[in-house]
Amino acid sequence: MYGALFAVGAWAGLVSSAFPQLDDLEARAEVRQVPGAIYARDGKTVLRRLRAPESRTYIEESDLPDVLVDAAVAAEDRRFFEHNGVDVRGIARAALVDVRAGAAKQGGSTITQQLVKNAYVGPDRSIGRKTREAVLAVALETRWSKRRILAAYLNTAYYGSGLYGIADAARGYFDVPIAKLSPAQAAMLTGLLTAPERNNPVTNPAGARAERDRVLGSMRETGALDAARFARAEASAITLRKSPARKGRGEIAPQFADAVASILIERYGVRRALGSGLKVTTTLDATLQAEANRALVPVRALGLDAALVAIDPTTGEVRAMANGGGARTTAFNVALDGRRQPGSAFKPFMLAAAYDNGLTPKSPVLSAPFDKAYDGGRFRVNNGGGYAGKTTLERATWQSDNTVYARLQERFGIQSAIDIARAAGIRSDIDAVPAAVLGALPEGTTPTELAHAYATFAAHGKRTSLVQGGGPRMVGRVVEGADAGEHTWRPTSVRRETIPRGEADLVTATLRGVIRTGTGQGASIGRPAAGKTGTTEDYRDAWFVGYTPNLAVAVWVGHAEGGVPMRTENGGGPVTGGSIPASIWRSFMTEMVEGTPVAQFNLETPKFVTARIDPDSGLLAGVWCEGAETATFIQGKEPTENATDCAATTRPAPDLVGLSLNEARGVLADGEFAPGGDVEERFVTQPLRIGTVLSQEPPAGTEIARADTIALVVGADPFGR
Repeated sequence: MYGALFAVGAWAGLVSSAFPQLDDLEARAEVRQVPGAIYARDGKTVLRRLRAPESRTYIEESDLPDVLVDAAVAAEDRRFFEHNGVDVRGIARAALVDVRAGAAKQGGSTITQQLVKNAYVGPDRSIGRKTREAVLAVALETRWSKRRILAAYLNTAYYGSGLYGIADAARGYFDVPIAKLSPAQAAMLTGLLTAPERNNPVTNPAGARAERDRVLGSMRETGALDAARFARAEASAITLRKSPARKGRGEIAPQFADAVASILIERYGVRRALGSGLKVTTTLDATLQAEANRALVPVRALGLDAALVAIDPTTGEVRAMANGGGARTTAFNVALDGRRQPGSAFKPFMLAAAYDNGLTPKSPVLSAPFDKAYDGGRFRVNNGGGYAGKTTLERATWQSDNTVYARLQERFGIQSAIDIARAAGIRSDIDAVPAAVLGALPEGTTPTELAHAYATFAAHGKRTSLVQGGGPRMVGRVVEGADAGEHTWRPTSVRRETIPRGEADLVTATLRGVIRTGTGQGASIGRPAAGKTGTTEDYRDAWFVGYTPNLAVAVWVGHAEGGVPMRTENGGGPVTGGSIPASIWRSFMTEMVEGTPVAQFNLETPKFVTARIDPDSGLLAGVWCEGAETATFIQGKEPTENATDCAATTRPAPDLVGLSLNEARGVLADGEFAPGGDVEERFVTQPLRIGTVLSQEPPAGTEIARADTIALVVGADPFGR
């Protein structure tokens, strides 16, 4: 009994001692801010000051609409109006779920605890921090009403896209006051509370909708929505304001700074990220960023948007990330999150797969219309610029021949290209359908992903990527407080060979020709460089992705809203990858290399062997294979299976006259002609003609079938010598 009384008294004492610590909350200054900063990689150039937004709009508890209360309580804390700040039943339920799952699947924190965490104690997972959080939550419940706690929680939350607080989030995403939020809109905003960037409707519409529908389902379960309102809300589309506003117009890399701030908030929580004096050194090169901004300026006059991402192949670090045109001033970061169809910029992955299967740049390929039925439909491919007939793989790549690449995926399988794309660094969804070889992806890919993947080719097949997340690195290190030794975080990367060097270097050697003589000549900088153009259907997206030994750069040009053709913006003609994107790439790279030594690729070429093949199947061709050609292969990867569908019906009979009988039979065997023809001996008086073939039937050059025999007349010695 006395033990229980002591425990109650101790707990009451802890709660009472917490009252003075709530003054910051009472004053609406959630925490005393210590400004931090995000720097470029030089540690001097400030990209952004880290502080809570000064212009945040706060709402009073009386302004909180019921639809927001219902959404937050249903999704975050169903016993919110019943517990006293700490939900013992909720903690027990979450612990049971975690035990059954064998991992942390549910949290037991109440809305009050989350408010205290966001506004006061931070997200550390220590026992001491959790205890302090619980004590402050109970203390707060004795002084504030439930609706005031909920209003403060929504005021302090981060909603992604640089938006803090529920009022600014409602305006930023939907351009409506909170009083006019629909159930679907309230559910979407509530869904952002747990993962503001992962569920962001600007960058991840599918994820935002799934999370919104989860919240709507919770509202249906709690009775906040009846069946009819739930059905209407679930069926409604997510319609955002045309261009969510963003701040930081005077910054040299505003959207890059947004991305870094999101990383910090994900790791440290809003309070600690913005108010604990973090000193963040990024991977961005301020000089290259300024050049990227300058290179993209011309697209605005053309009414276009653009994006440029530069990555160091040796470190996997982002050196520049810029958006041009109207995309520069929006919250949507096209360079990082803009998923667009890559078009022919996807072809290098199929090219690498072809090399992985033994082909070489000089391998013969066919440029001609392609039409084949597959499960789910037909795959018809034509070239707008005509056909080359018999050509080589490198020349087909230089001219971006679609029909050749359609045949490559038929021969080696589209999965082989997908595997290379994954190995290089593409993480977007790729369906294993034939059209993927021409860049037809379910949602497209991003400039950052393509730059990262091409950087793998530039690094001789070695990919450097984050251990957590898998993409390129943007944060170099984060220092918190005065004691840097104990409060420094460095995101870790891993570097490993994901594509064999010889094959990656063959891709580079081939892509150099795209710039020298192919569709990418507009990107020439007078130095060793490799790259590939990409133009999507109806000129909706245009790309040039290329690299030198020191830098991989992806340039995209199009419209930020996506799907808008560009038929006349290039001096009255269409925008292709070899036009405006290649010009932007050349402009940026020319400034980057000016005054620096010429860097060489130092390519490693594998050993080649030759073999006669059937050009249609790529298999070994026997002597009866019609149309057989001699082709080169990477040693050890030449075909070993014989072609069976290319046998000719007839062949010219070989010339056997003058050969010895044994020699004649050897020629017939080597040529796979039928053995066993009649042999007639005829006496001769000239010693040199003894034992040699005097004549044959049918004569040399006569077309004969494989089963036909050749009769021979052989000279014999009349004197039996």
